[in-house]
Amino acid sequence: MNYSSEISENDEIAEQVRLRAENCFSARRICCSEAVFYVLNKAFGGEVDPALSIRLASGFCHGLGGAENLCGAISGASIGLGLFLGPDSPGGMKRKDFRKTVKEFHDRFIEQTGSASCKVLLEHVKDDTKAKLKNCQGLTGTGAFLAAKVLLEKKPKLKEKLDREFLAERENKLTGMFKKF
Repeated sequence: MNYSSEISENDEIAEQVRLRAENCFSARRICCSEAVFYVLNKAFGGEVDPALSIRLASGFCHGLGGAENLCGAISGASIGLGLFLGPDSPGGMKRKDFRKTVKEFHDRFIEQTGSASCKVLLEHVKDDTKAKLKNCQGLTGTGAFLAAKVLLEKKPKLKEKLDREFLAERENKLTGMFKKF
């Protein structure tokens, strides 16, 4: 495989991760941080039980428990990056390199969205619940997409564990409410 085809394959995978995270956010009614970490863990063969992945990320919803600080999509993605690239993970990065990688992810997110602050990102839709949910769904997708790109850049072997069937699955709100993690 040449370099340009690898890049396009990474983009395609990252786009599938985006779509699946957005789908989980809306159909399963889980928050941004939960959806991003759940999808990254499951898509790339993480060893965290799916229900546990939701619980681990639940405190980061709505900018850290509703404080509207750091966007939960960034938090969920950071947990996912740590799972696969963190210093103590199998084949993980050195601590300094890992922190630099997370900072680069953070900066890419801000470049794409304009902020890392939940409050700032929701300011223009704060009085419209439907628009707010749609906005958060998009931010969830952006966080998942960018994190997947970083994972594939830094650890290309993750493609070997990729659960394409999971990524292709789409749920609606009715099936999402009744499906267990």
